[in-house]
Amino acid sequence: MMAPRQSLRVRLAVGTLVLTALGLALASIVGSLLLRDFLVTQVDRQLAGNNRLDRLGSSPQMGGGGPPGRQLPSPFVLSRVDATGQVIDQVRGTQATGAPAPDLSGLTADVVRALRGEPFDVSGVGDPAYSYRATATLARDGASSIVLAMSTEPIDATMQRAAIASLAVGALTLGLVGLLAGAVIRVGLRPLEEVELTAERIAAGDLTQRVPDMPAGTEVGRLAASLNGMLAQIESSFQDSRQSQDRLRRFVADASHELRTPLTTIRGYAELARTGALGDEAERARAVGRIEEEAKRMGVLVDDLLLLARLDQHRPLEQAEVDLCTLVSASAAALRLACPDREISWLAGDPAVVIGDDMRLRQVIDNLASNAAAHTTEGSMVTFSVVADALRVRVVVADEGPGMTAEEVHRAFERFYRGDPSRTRRTGTGTGLGLSIAEAIIEAHGGALTLASSPAGGTSVTIDLPAAPVS
Repeated sequence: MMAPRQSLRVRLAVGTLVLTALGLALASIVGSLLLRDFLVTQVDRQLAGNNRLDRLGSSPQMGGGGPPGRQLPSPFVLSRVDATGQVIDQVRGTQATGAPAPDLSGLTADVVRALRGEPFDVSGVGDPAYSYRATATLARDGASSIVLAMSTEPIDATMQRAAIASLAVGALTLGLVGLLAGAVIRVGLRPLEEVELTAERIAAGDLTQRVPDMPAGTEVGRLAASLNGMLAQIESSFQDSRQSQDRLRRFVADASHELRTPLTTIRGYAELARTGALGDEAERARAVGRIEEEAKRMGVLVDDLLLLARLDQHRPLEQAEVDLCTLVSASAAALRLACPDREISWLAGDPAVVIGDDMRLRQVIDNLASNAAAHTTEGSMVTFSVVADALRVRVVVADEGPGMTAEEVHRAFERFYRGDPSRTRRTGTGTGLGLSIAEAIIEAHGGALTLASSPAGGTSVTIDLPAAPVS
């Protein structure tokens, strides 16, 4: 079983402390080496300052056979060694008492010649841990040697004190770095905690939550901006999904309601015919006629529903050059024949070409024309106009019928919506899908369908489509 991973805060703190400890240890080691090298160099310089030791060979202190153990006021130990390495005489400085004498055994005349006056290390007699730094020079007689030694015990004591000081300073530094790192990490990770809290609130169902704004240009600021952009898209997607589901539920409910009415009528007349309740031939013919009318109404409704379903699936439409002036002219002419009691106003203009499906665009214009005829009375004016420029083509169908309230205008493009019956001469003949289908077709062509009306009277519907590119 794998051990649980530590939190990011702990890992950052531990990593910072480990790196700091390694840096302090490396600095302490390098500093100690440099310090020891400096102190040893100082001792070597003191020894080199007394490099004329050969003169001491004829001095009364070293050559007259005086009593050994005499003291000089210095930290040095001055020894005379014969050619075989035996100490002949030795004088200790007042600062070198109480320590083992330097072990000079084996320091023959040949060894001294080989050293050429360079400093060397020797241990103490009977105490290998005690060390001296020494220089040796041949005496004037050429057989004996004069050795000047100085204890390195002060160097060792200094190094020990430096090590203790380094440990104390390192421990204090690690403690301060730990506290500072903890504070810095806590402040640095606070934005991530805000992100975590925001994610928890979003997981609880609140899609409106956003990560607080962070300083721009920083890593956390870029992360916050990216997360907020992603959250906005997610919220928009969820809203679109909910709205789509709501529209689908309403669509299914409305479709069921619209289909139920003709089905109920058909079933009622069929039941009357089956039970023999229709006495004469005229009543049976009238019942069959009603059944046929309701079946046709159902067929129109089903065709409209199928068309809306195809448009909702964004299936590609036919793409060809279409002259809207030609379509509007044909629709106006058909309306003039169907409704000779209306005043139809249409003036042909220059070609207004768009790219689209000829049949679907004609369906939209015919739908708007039939709406204008259905919502106007005898003698009313229905006006068709086309305005085109290099970028857009606009078709306007206007009538002088009863106007619409603001709510009716707002809901006019809802599926199965029917406004005030006073705007409909033949109430019940429509499915309530005409404007919805027209809007879907125009939007599939990259355009827009807008409606303007007022309760005072008069309604106009505008088709706005992108013009075909000029070849």
